[in-house]
Amino acid sequence: MIWEQVQACFSSFVKEKYPDAHFTLIDVSDQMLEKAKERFKNEQHIEFIVSDITSYKFEHSFDIVISSLAIHHLEDEQKQKLYEQIYDLLHTGGIFINADQVLGPSSIIEELYKKDWSERIAASGLTHEQIEAAHERTKLDKMATLHDQLNWLTASGFSTVDCIYKFFNFVVMYAQNNGLKTTCLFASSFLLFPSLYSNKNIYLFPQNYAYFFSSFVYLIIASFS
Repeated sequence: MIWEQVQACFSSFVKEKYPDAHFTLIDVSDQMLEKAKERFKNEQHIEFIVSDITSYKFEHSFDIVISSLAIHHLEDEQKQKLYEQIYDLLHTGGIFINADQVLGPSSIIEELYKKDWSERIAASGLTHEQIEAAHERTKLDKMATLHDQLNWLTASGFSTVDCIYKFFNFVVMYAQNNGLKTTCLFASSFLLFPSLYSNKNIYLFPQNYAYFFSSFVYLIIASFS
């Protein structure tokens, strides 16, 4: 299962790695899914679902769940419930990868995160209107600390939990069900969750974006190769 943003860009990377795998993409935005459908118009084994991930009832399990820049839009209680849902959705040995933004553990660190973000936005080459829109969208953020989220993942039942990558407030969290390898030698089923907003986060850390998503690829290959 993969929860992914950026018009299914990362999904296409995983599809290239696992061409015979089955993918499920779910999002509340049909516009986001239309972009994904266009990207995958010549691909097979891909299902598209227009729904809210926090309430949708899946009828089968997955090998991998990936969320990209999405969960920080949920309230803390919703985050915890979603982690429990994801744990239940995974096959034994399945993994959950969450690349997201986190809240600083103190007011001083949070101000440092915000300062870095603002400076990168200002130097990104965006227009004044785009920069203002980016600042406006941050009002929708409901971030939690990395410490709290790793604890919530552990409380959900995951036995192997870690932060594999961190750059200021951008992190990649890893969690595995039972800490065991899947019985398959490759991942056979993915669930992809495009986030609610299209392409809005790419310019937040342009110099580190490749490393951010490379952490995804590393984790998948390490767990299923």
